[in-house]
Amino acid sequence: MIISDIDILRDGGSIIFQITEGELSGFYYLETPLKGVERNLMRNGSIVEVDSKLYEQIRLELVCWVKKNVNTKEYQKLRLFVKNMILEKIPPEASHLFKYILILTVVNFMENKRKG
Repeated sequence: MIISDIDILRDGGSIIFQITEGELSGFYYLETPLKGVERNLMRNGSIVEVDSKLYEQIRLELVCWVKKNVNTKEYQKLRLFVKNMILEKIPPEASHLFKYILILTVVNFMENKRKG
């Protein structure tokens, strides 16, 4: 699986990314997760239902992708940054990790939404 075109939009924080290769291929859009209002994860323009098998597959693959690309210590720090929403406190030397922070923001959103 390849995750690319990871970006945050200037609309208040919507996150976009693309997955290529495999059954999860598609364009993903998470509308402004930072506003605190219930949002949906979209895949190719359609809502991914929280209680679906696809939702959990996406979440697991995103976590695996990040874990493959950062070391354990970095992963733990990134999860803490995302959990506490302290993105503005990311030191400049960690800017190369920003795409992983965005993906973990999506993961965090998915986990919280599933908990209800």
